[in-house]
Amino acid sequence: MKLVKYLLIALAVVVVLFIAGAVVLVATVDPNDHKQEIISAVKDATGRDLKLDGDIGFSFFPRLGVKLGKAELSNASGFGDQPFASIDHVGVSVDLLSLLRAKIQADTIDLKGLRVNLQKNKNGKTNWDDLSKSSATSEPSSSSGGSALGLEVAGIRITDSQVVYDDRQAGNKITLNPIELRTGSIGSGKPSSISAELGMAQTNPEMTADITLDSKARLNLSTEVYQLSDLVLAVVAKGDDLPNGQVDLNVATNVDANLKKESLKLAPVSIEVAGLKLEGDMSVISFSKPKISFALHSDEIDLGKILPASESSDEPEQTAAAGSGDDKIELPIDTLRSLNIDGSLNVGRFRASGLTMTDLSATVLGKGGVINLNPLTMNLYEGKYTGSAGLNVSGATPKYTASSELQNLAIDGLLADLSEKGKSVIRGRSELSFKVTTSGDRVSTLKKRLNGNASFKAVDGALQSEKLARNVEKVVAFLKGREPKAAGEELVFDSFAGTAVIKDGVANNNDLKLATPLIYANGKGAIDIGASEMDYVLAVGLSEEPGKAAIPITIKGSFDDPKYGVDFKAALKEKQKEVVEEKKEEIKEKINEKIGDKVGDKIKGLKLF
Repeated sequence: MKLVKYLLIALAVVVVLFIAGAVVLVATVDPNDHKQEIISAVKDATGRDLKLDGDIGFSFFPRLGVKLGKAELSNASGFGDQPFASIDHVGVSVDLLSLLRAKIQADTIDLKGLRVNLQKNKNGKTNWDDLSKSSATSEPSSSSGGSALGLEVAGIRITDSQVVYDDRQAGNKITLNPIELRTGSIGSGKPSSISAELGMAQTNPEMTADITLDSKARLNLSTEVYQLSDLVLAVVAKGDDLPNGQVDLNVATNVDANLKKESLKLAPVSIEVAGLKLEGDMSVISFSKPKISFALHSDEIDLGKILPASESSDEPEQTAAAGSGDDKIELPIDTLRSLNIDGSLNVGRFRASGLTMTDLSATVLGKGGVINLNPLTMNLYEGKYTGSAGLNVSGATPKYTASSELQNLAIDGLLADLSEKGKSVIRGRSELSFKVTTSGDRVSTLKKRLNGNASFKAVDGALQSEKLARNVEKVVAFLKGREPKAAGEELVFDSFAGTAVIKDGVANNNDLKLATPLIYANGKGAIDIGASEMDYVLAVGLSEEPGKAAIPITIKGSFDDPKYGVDFKAALKEKQKEVVEEKKEEIKEKINEKIGDKVGDKIKGLKLF
């Protein structure tokens, strides 16, 4: 008992002496007297000038506290006189007794009026390059003995702050202002709250956004494992380049991040933007060269609501039409080249370029600028699509590939949605297959560089062209030797089929066959996809028997307004040849009859015995 008594007395004496020393230290030592030493130390460590306009204050017991007033850190050489960083107030204190337990427990870190100016010049050099180099050289060796102190912070509070990033190489300036951040305990391993409010503005393209974030966090600083549960992110962005001038983004997810292993997982994740909702999970491995995996589903995607609307023009229609075939395709080349993705996407209903597809399923693989959707399946206009698509931006010119098999397609609905006038040129159940390649960064270039092959077959349908129906009736009337009758608005057929070889944007077809209740026709010619023109001949006859007269119908001109013509001169020649052949046969029959009768009489009068 005496030993315990003496130990307690000794401990009390130590505490009294410790407190007395702290009181004397606080009373006799003014940290502001050491500003110049602090400024010199920062200069030696970073090469930057530190300016301390505010007072420095501290407390010693029971908590070690530091308060700093206004301060500025100079910018890097060549980046102007504006400070690299400045602050109005910093406050933090640490529980000294926690050091005895090898764990630092700090009160809320309070930062007010923080201003950070980040810059990148036209050569790609930043105004923090020198700081990162100096911190790397001064970093202590990780192989040193001893265990690191634990760190627990009651929270972080950042108010009335701003960060500016001026990227002069990209011609874009991004400003985060205001920045309001509040967190609960960090480093304790227990869940705590995080809330943030940010205002964002950028210059290229011009856009502003209000951003809010709320989550429950479990942050382990020693293991660098971070978990954010029930995270809700909301962004309201406004800009002329956005659909309808505004986009609302909402994300709800749970986040698991391991900085040591460089892994990030969002599961489950729900993303809502511009009427689009995606659900599923995503993960990232390696932050320097990220590999992204995902499995996402959406009930409906309408690209017309997501992608920026095309600029309206008050110019005459012909001017707009002239440029519409040469629209520049703006691809994020650098982003696509850096992608390393492996994922799956399923969409209940998908709309793009006026087309409607259902039950779309795609496996997406991308690496080094080569992105493939294979297999790609969907239901398309009552038919079934199976195929693949690819994009290659690894070289100077983007390259595209596509192949497909379409079965039982309602071709009229597809062509009507593709047509600017909303009209189709054919109806009926169709089969279509193609395999094509092309390259370029403009729509017109893609058309002119199209290469590959295609085949087409339709049954029990009609060619929906009043002009064609009228010209076919003329042919039928001519061949039957009667006056033309009133024609309908379409030409009904039993079957319609052909194949094509596509080279440099021109599809050549030499085996088209068209069978209707009245006629049979063979077609051949060229379709210039790049110029949207055709030069075609349809030879129309009353039957497919060889030797019968067939009248050529020429189809020339633009897709929207082709010109039809009937070559009656060629038809007359064919008709004359047919008549001559028929006369020849009649003469031969008569000659044979006469010769046969005379030979018969001779035989009858001939006596052999």
